[in-house]
Amino acid sequence: MGISIEEVNISDFEIMKSFSHKEGGQLSAPAADASMLVDNEQAAAVRNNWSVQQQRDTYENDPTAKFIKAIDSDSGEMLGIARWHFYPCRYQVSDLEYAGSKPKDDDASYPAGLNIPLYKGMLDQIFKRRPEWIVNGPQWYLTTVKVRESFRRRGAGSAMIRWGIEKARTEKCPAYLEAAADAENFYAILGFDDVGELRIDMRPFGIPAEAVFTRMATNVARTEPRCDD
Repeated sequence: MGISIEEVNISDFEIMKSFSHKEGGQLSAPAADASMLVDNEQAAAVRNNWSVQQQRDTYENDPTAKFIKAIDSDSGEMLGIARWHFYPCRYQVSDLEYAGSKPKDDDASYPAGLNIPLYKGMLDQIFKRRPEWIVNGPQWYLTTVKVRESFRRRGAGSAMIRWGIEKARTEKCPAYLEAAADAENFYAILGFDDVGELRIDMRPFGIPAEAVFTRMATNVARTEPRCDD
């Protein structure tokens, strides 16, 4: 199976919503998956449709967002998507990350069944603490990568990551991401280095555990001069 990487267009989001009832798997964002566990097709469809709409809102309203898709070159099937951001001067976060164009502090902006304190709390901590380790200057940041379940381990995820790495090399700037424990080796093979750890206490969200992420970066040595503060 050949894989091509293409930029997402607006019509692709309706295709992503159609995956709610299509064999092969959905493309809801990992943060939504972790905060809304489902055990039936109807709930999975609600989660997928909401998450895809949130991503569409980001696509339409955040100029730093660069959505790409992995396509089966033979069948034309969409295998997965990734969302990179290019920040020309410094990292910045948008409220679109939470509920798209809907108010992030209104519970009605989220689907029934989503653990809102968990979802917002994790994102709050991740966004708040990114400036601890990301230097000012041009940078690419990977926020989301998702491959449909039936098409994993075929190279689609790697191809979308390499796309961003090549963009960073061309711009002579670093690329960053936070990796879950089970994905750290995957990113390391592609050229990302472990540059630290992020631990989030989950007890305030009703989970007696810590979420642990590995902060990873590549191409840092070629960073352009820092932006003026």
